[in-house]
Amino acid sequence: MPDVIFRFDASPRLGGGHAARCGALGEAFTAAGLSVGSAVNRDAVGFVDALMPGAPTIVEAPDGEALRAAFTAGCRILVVDHYGWSAEQERACRGWADRILVLDDLVDRPHDCDLLADPTPGRWPSDYAGLTPSGSVVRTGPAYAPLRRTFPLRRTEALRRRNAGADGAGDPTDELRLLIAFGMGDHLELTVPALEAVRGLEGIAAVDVTIGSAAPGIERVRALAAETPGVRLYEDADDMAALIAAADLGLGAAGGSSWERCCLGLPTLAVRYVENQIGNAAALSDAGAARLLGGPESCTPAALRAALAALIANPAARTDMARAAARLCDGRGAARLALEAVPERAGDGAPVVLRPAEEADRARVLAWQREPGARAHFRNPDPPDEAAHAAWWSARMAGAEPGLEIVERAGEPVGFVRLDPAPDGSATGEEAPAADHEVSILLAGAARGGGVGRAALAALSRLVPGETLAAEVLPANAASRSLFLAAGYREERPGWFLKRERGAA
Repeated sequence: MPDVIFRFDASPRLGGGHAARCGALGEAFTAAGLSVGSAVNRDAVGFVDALMPGAPTIVEAPDGEALRAAFTAGCRILVVDHYGWSAEQERACRGWADRILVLDDLVDRPHDCDLLADPTPGRWPSDYAGLTPSGSVVRTGPAYAPLRRTFPLRRTEALRRRNAGADGAGDPTDELRLLIAFGMGDHLELTVPALEAVRGLEGIAAVDVTIGSAAPGIERVRALAAETPGVRLYEDADDMAALIAAADLGLGAAGGSSWERCCLGLPTLAVRYVENQIGNAAALSDAGAARLLGGPESCTPAALRAALAALIANPAARTDMARAAARLCDGRGAARLALEAVPERAGDGAPVVLRPAEEADRARVLAWQREPGARAHFRNPDPPDEAAHAAWWSARMAGAEPGLEIVERAGEPVGFVRLDPAPDGSATGEEAPAADHEVSILLAGAARGGGVGRAALAALSRLVPGETLAAEVLPANAASRSLFLAAGYREERPGWFLKRERGAA
């Protein structure tokens, strides 16, 4: 029987958003060594086959009793991503599922769950007060948007390319690559007016179009793509990360695919495809991550053409949008949720997880650094004063990659892990090794020596699968040396410890 069972629906009309985020989360659970299965409507079977190949699936599973009957042994984790489910259906699964994880973005009904994630920007755990049980964990914001690992793996290169282009972004005549993606189902057939809008549009060198082969209007899309110079059609695209990373401008729906575009910093003209995307669309626009055209009624060829032309002629706006988008989502949401559901453990068995730092952590991070001896083995051993810390904090949080994760033990913050760009210097004089990131860790005094550090580093490895991590440890820091060795790092040159994750070169 599967360890994790997903309950979601999908179809050309419903779209594949629920399937996509469940598939991403299923990938993260599989990487953690858990088996997955699904309970879906009949139209969603094709999505399951593509996103979770080999997963046992039952169809037409309307309630908890149907799940119990189909998977008689129960499961460790039930993941519910379904607007038709609420506390009543979830409660019926208690005892059969050890834990229940809900993915939601509507805040419109009560839930009986242990963990709830809502990736909407501007959403707060307090928004679910009274809608979730006491003691349940609520995680909000795009940091918890589940994306497949191909997205964060392409992020560094994609953002580097966009930043390099920004240096010469003042030339509005640069020809761009446009990505049109209204979802695999596109039941509103917005791909058709989008293709009509780009015919002969100046400033566009190439157009990539993604759509499902079973989408309504596919024959018209094929005909338009074939007769429009520079257009390449991708039916049932299996590598959206590559297409987004290669694009300079996007046109698509303001749904779950927004986080894929944000992760890779793609400036986007967004359309509120369905009503439940209103909040998401507004949040993307308010954050400066996308320019909002409106609803489906606004997607005439003339309106789309004018909005695209305005962005093509404004490279500074595209650069600002790319940076704002990248700040919203780092693509590690699936790994974060899998870690929340199946945490690492300290020596006494207490759960240890990582979460992105937020403004409320600023004072405690400073306090941890000012504990006696906390920075004794740092490159700069002097504790920062409040002004220096405030300046450092503001600069770090404003960047596309803050790379500051708070370590929580049994729900309490006890330290932080820093994830910095590839090392280019050394305190010991030894040449820094090639790596994707440099790692450093600091725990509050009361949390040291109980296996929390080892668990935190194990959690970090799950957060950045496929990447090579490096840590510099000064010769006098015996405790840190032992910690990194225990966490699976190897000293590959004096003072430098490396961990090559699965899939790293």
